[in-house]
Amino acid sequence: MSFYVTLISDSSLSFFPDNKISHFTTQLPRPIELRNGAWEMALVDFVYPHTWYNIREDNNLYVFDVGDNTFQAGNIPVGYYSNVAEVLKNIKIESPNTETQKSKSKLDLYYNPVSKKIKYQLHDRAKLILSPQLAGMLGFEYKDLKGSGYSTRAADLKGVLPIMYVYCDLVEPQIVGDVQAPLLKIVNVKGHDGEIININFPRPVYLPIIRQHFQTIHVDIRQHSGALVPFESGKVFLTLHFRLRQIV
Repeated sequence: MSFYVTLISDSSLSFFPDNKISHFTTQLPRPIELRNGAWEMALVDFVYPHTWYNIREDNNLYVFDVGDNTFQAGNIPVGYYSNVAEVLKNIKIESPNTETQKSKSKLDLYYNPVSKKIKYQLHDRAKLILSPQLAGMLGFEYKDLKGSGYSTRAADLKGVLPIMYVYCDLVEPQIVGDVQAPLLKIVNVKGHDGEIININFPRPVYLPIIRQHFQTIHVDIRQHSGALVPFESGKVFLTLHFRLRQIV
C-alpha cells in the first residue's frame, strides 16, 4: 500500500500568504489518514530553480586601507557571477580627491584561470579587508590582505551553495551533526544560473512518519549555515512517496 503527493511551493498562498520558495506549507485538498500500521516516506523527485545570487548583500563588502589611516568602503553589485575576473573587476578603489589614481595604483588583483587562484599586490602599506564570506569564496584563508601573495585555495563562485538540506515536518527527527532535525534529504546542487533543475532519486531513503493524520505539510530548504536558500524567482516541486513501513 502506497501513494504519492506532489508539493508546489506556491500552491497554498491563499491559506499561507507568507509562504516562500524555500519555506512553505501546503494545504492538502483533503485530510490524509495513515492506517494499518506504521508508515514511512521519501523524497523521490525534486525540481528547483537555479535562481540565487552568489554575490549578495551579506557577502559583498570590502574595505580598502590606503595606508595613511584613510579607509574606503565598497560593495560588489549584487547578482550572479560566473566569472571570478568579473568579481575582481568590481573591487574598485574610489576616491573623491585628487589622489584617486594614486590610490588605485596601490591595488592589483589577477585571476589565473588555470590554477583558479588569485594573485594580489598591495603597495605602500595598503591593506584590503574582505568580508569573511567573500574571502572564502575567492579562496583566501584570511580576510585581511597586505603585501603580495596568492589565494591559498582555488576560487569557487559556486561554493556559496554546494548542497541543500530539505526538511519536512512529517518525518521523525534524526541526528544531523550535533542536533536532531526532521531532515528529509540532502541534495547536491547541480546546474547553472537560470536553469530549472530536476533531480530524481531512483533509490530513495525512507524515513518514519511521526503523524498518522494530517492535512498540511511544511517544507524548509536550507543552506549548510541554516539560512533559507535565497531563491530569487521560480517554484519548487517535491514528489513524496508514502508507504507502509518495510521490515528488512
